[in-house]
Amino acid sequence: MMGVLLYAAGVGTGIFAIWLASRAPLAAQRDVIKYLQDELRVAQDRLLSAWKEEAVIPPRDAAPTSQAFVALPHELQELVDDWESAESRMVMAAKFRVKMAGGLSPAEILREEEAGR
Repeated sequence: MMGVLLYAAGVGTGIFAIWLASRAPLAAQRDVIKYLQDELRVAQDRLLSAWKEEAVIPPRDAAPTSQAFVALPHELQELVDDWESAESRMVMAAKFRVKMAGGLSPAEILREEEAGR
């Protein structure tokens, strides 16, 4: 019987400790949520008052689009695969992609690399 009471006391203490530890982050989150709600309310009020004054509000600039991934030609990929570390391979592949975007052909890039070695 004593073991059951000690077990129940341990479980109760654990639950209380978890509840107590979770209160601080929840309070901080409530403060952040309240702040963001206030900021949203102010922004909406400004927008509505601008519309009432018939102001023209330009649309938000479009987010910059990332360029599509460009696969390296086979001969350049073989040169990249010769490097041991993943970081070196990544740097070389990026370097080759920049050169290709600059208008160099894979053969020209290979010639430059051979001349540089």
